[in-house]
Parts: sequence; C-alpha cells; structure tokens
Amino acid sequence: MGTERKARTRDAFTEIGEQLGKGRFTRQSLQDLMFSNRDYIAEQTVADTVRMCRSMSGDVAEACAVLSTWEQGATYLHVVAFDGDRCPDTATLLAYSQSGDRTSAHYSDQTKLYSKKGWVTERFCDKDILASPELQVIEVRQH
Repeated sequence: MGTERKARTRDAFTEIGEQLGKGRFTRQSLQDLMFSNRDYIAEQTVADTVRMCRSMSGDVAEACAVLSTWEQGATYLHVVAFDGDRCPDTATLLAYSQSGDRTSAHYSDQTKLYSKKGWVTERFCDKDILASPELQVIEVRQH
C-alpha cells in the first residue's frame, strides 16, 4: 500500500510528466506552467458541477456560464533556475500584491503584473543587488 496522493500532488505529477514528454524543464517552461491556470480538481469535476448547476431551478444561468469557464491560478509564484552561474536565475510574483493600503504604490502593482503574466526579478547575489534600479542604501550609525 502506497502513500495517498492529494490533489496537488497528482496535479504536479500530471503536469511534470506532460512537460518531460516535451523535453527538459527551463525557466521559461516553469513560468509557462505557473501561468497555465490548471487545477486538477477543477479538471476532474467542473463538467459534473456545471451539469448540476444547470439542472437547478431559479435564475442561475449566468452563474453556470461563468462556472463553465472557471480557471483558478496560484497566488504566490516562484521560479528558480540554475543555469551554471553562481547566482540563481529567479523570479517571483504575489498575485494579490503586497499592500492592503489603497494609497500604497504596492496596493495593486503585482496584481497588474500578474494580469500581464509578468514577473518580479529577484536578486540574490551582490552583482544583481547592486544592479537593481530600485536599490537604496541607507547607512545606520550608532552615536
């Protein structure tokens, strides 16, 4: 008897197997996979759920139509590629952005980036950190 496979694990095995059938993983293929909006449970159940919705009484036609095209994506995305350089090639995205404050520049910045399938470049090595156009150096001295 083996270990029970949860839906997320089964989804990962399915998508990894499909990608390996096409070739090796690259950073781009990982990013494409992250934005594929696949949901294993939805793929297995959406047709029956829509059929059940359409059999219900009342004014649910619009809801059933939306449900029939439903897609669900991840909220935190992180891709790391090791390409032989000492520094990893990384990108992240927080689909719901970083701030709940409507006046903040970070209120919807990454949400907008997510809608365009964009990424935030992460910086782990000194050369990458120093090359950041947003770098601010603040010196703190104790008196």
